[in-house]
Amino acid sequence: SLILITTLISFQGFSQNLLVNGNFESGGSGIGFQTNYFLPGTVGTSAQREYNILTDPFIMNTSNFVHATDHTTGTGKMMVVDGSSSSGDKVWELLNGSSIGVVSGRTYIFSYWIRSISATNTLANSAIIAVNTNGTTSPPVLTSGSATCPTGSPSAWTQVTYTWTATTSNVQIWITDNQTSAVGNDFALDDFSLVAVPLPLTLSYSLTNETCANYNDGTIRAYANNGVTPYVNYSLTNGGPIINNTTGFFSGLVPGSSYNLSVTDSAGTTVSQTNIYIAPAPGLTTSSDLTICLGTPTTLSVSGGSSGYTWTASPADPSLTATTSATPTVSPTVTTLYTVSSTKTTVLDLITNGNFSNGNIGFDSDYTYYTPNNPTFVQKAYGIVVNPNTWEPGFSAACVDHTTGTGQMMVIDGSTTNAGNDLLWGQTIPVSAAQNYTFSFWAQSLNNASPASIRVAINGVTVGTLNLTATVCSWNQFPPFVWNSGASTSAQIQLFDTNTSAGGNDFALDDITFTTSIDCNMSASVQIDVNACTSTICPTPIVNVTQQPTCTIPTGTIVFTSPLNSCPLTVPTDLFISEVTDESSGALSYIEIYNGTGSPKNLANYKLKIYNNGNPGPSLNCDFPLSGTLNNNDVYVVSVGTAVNQGGVVPDLVVAICPGFNTNDNVRLTTSTDVEVDLWGRTDGVDFTPLNQPGYTYRRNVCSIHPRLTWTPADWTVIDPQDYTNVGSYQMDVYEYSVDGTTYQSSPTFTGL
Repeated sequence: SLILITTLISFQGFSQNLLVNGNFESGGSGIGFQTNYFLPGTVGTSAQREYNILTDPFIMNTSNFVHATDHTTGTGKMMVVDGSSSSGDKVWELLNGSSIGVVSGRTYIFSYWIRSISATNTLANSAIIAVNTNGTTSPPVLTSGSATCPTGSPSAWTQVTYTWTATTSNVQIWITDNQTSAVGNDFALDDFSLVAVPLPLTLSYSLTNETCANYNDGTIRAYANNGVTPYVNYSLTNGGPIINNTTGFFSGLVPGSSYNLSVTDSAGTTVSQTNIYIAPAPGLTTSSDLTICLGTPTTLSVSGGSSGYTWTASPADPSLTATTSATPTVSPTVTTLYTVSSTKTTVLDLITNGNFSNGNIGFDSDYTYYTPNNPTFVQKAYGIVVNPNTWEPGFSAACVDHTTGTGQMMVIDGSTTNAGNDLLWGQTIPVSAAQNYTFSFWAQSLNNASPASIRVAINGVTVGTLNLTATVCSWNQFPPFVWNSGASTSAQIQLFDTNTSAGGNDFALDDITFTTSIDCNMSASVQIDVNACTSTICPTPIVNVTQQPTCTIPTGTIVFTSPLNSCPLTVPTDLFISEVTDESSGALSYIEIYNGTGSPKNLANYKLKIYNNGNPGPSLNCDFPLSGTLNNNDVYVVSVGTAVNQGGVVPDLVVAICPGFNTNDNVRLTTSTDVEVDLWGRTDGVDFTPLNQPGYTYRRNVCSIHPRLTWTPADWTVIDPQDYTNVGSYQMDVYEYSVDGTTYQSSPTFTGL
């Protein structure tokens, strides 16, 4: 089709021409090509089966040829041909019958430009060019132009294009002229080309997560392959501004977000990788902010450190005496911010997907990836598999991965080209200056013939070589190598197989590591708001004595007239979902959880689960634990989705990898052992939100039953569109009464006193 022809021709502009002297500017036979034709014996006169390299065909035969220019520049050289009387004579072929190295399985395009230079040219006597190859299972397919030379004196230059798929590692090419007429069979050739059709553009990446809490130092490194080079742009976004560069390296990334990465090549093709999650480093987990009455003691808590803790208070609080305790008790008299600090030493492995459990991602390679197998035994090829024998029958089926014995590994059929300088595996990693890092990997032979020799280079400097043994299925470790970064801010780690033998040289890689130790200085804060308790938070009760004791009735009655419960209420038996919101555009939902039980709750004993579309189980990445301590009369806010926070809400937990919910989903609060506690939303997948659309707020009515495991719309006040005003606060005053300060009851009336 026209579209295919256009595409193939456009590829030639960006791909390397594998032919030498295709435009004849470097000379005649012997320079990149040869021919069975002869040079003319007399200037200005030619005979059949003669050729010359000229700037004007008329010079070769002044009687029968016309003036014409070359195709390349209009002033250069071309191959001028007086056609043979035998169709078997080779007009042009690769020099000395030599072959060109190709990749089996790749598609190639061969093309040339032709014009008639005969003064007596007709369609009946025009040259008929045949293209011949070996190294393919089927003949070349004509995809543009015509095998018959165009007519004219001279004709216009016309390009003729053929394609074929290589089935060996080399190819020979030659052309013949099937026209044997002595008249009119005269033509010129120029700009021969052989190019590989680019493989589809692919994109992989490696990443480093945040190293220490609040450092915001995540990185993503893009690895583009194939397509049409150079790659003109890389872009990265997490829903905010788009970052563009030409290096593919992005640093200073905020954790807790999912990023989308893309690359565009010179042909305008763009491919992407989505939902690349930069994980936050674990920090300190503290008890939640709290409001207390003046003089009320409260216990702070912290976990997550490894070197002890140090608490400070602002303003200074004399009640903070256990400054190194994980659970100090304080009794502030004014609102106070308590800050705790600790140091934690962490060992980080900076390699992405070093055990290949995530498949063909996270690294760069000059080798060609084949999946699910390597059917034609191509060398300079690799796969990511569990069983090497299923990828290539010559590999041992007894060899298992190094990590678990049941996982994936990288299996390789070694390269025979480029003197052992083809990149086998590579990854570029950001590093800190003057820091020690330890590199290691494991490899095993999959065939006992000619074991691989794996050279390791960091930033272009060879640091060691692992020579595999001939013992099949025996993992060999590259001894841990300590590398100091010096002034470097990145480490380009590269593996090369320097064995170029075609026999054997089959092996596997696994468990590539690049580790370092880092000391994280962590801190976190807890604010305790102190209230004088003269407001409605701690109201002064008002009572009436409705009956004094008499001789007849020797007991009295007291009735509390304020404060009163607005409806019959009981203290909640457990945590419950107090508010749910969904943003009308973008992936952002908030879930607010309230503790009204009367005592602090350890959130490590709870989970949230989100069920989409009535499915019987929670959605991917939507079954997640909570953490920290939730004090009585306090809330815990969870943000789900990748969009930027709205309405000034500051969530306690961000779960970006869960896509959230909208019109027909449900949220369940459970224990850490999956016992359900509370529910929001229909469970049958039927739309139930306002106008069956996203963008809403559901607030739990104080007078409803909570928690409750059945969806009851009357328990909720619905606001459309979304309203974030009360996210982060929930007021549920459950009053109980006592006349002796010891025994409390829900009724405000006391009789028999």
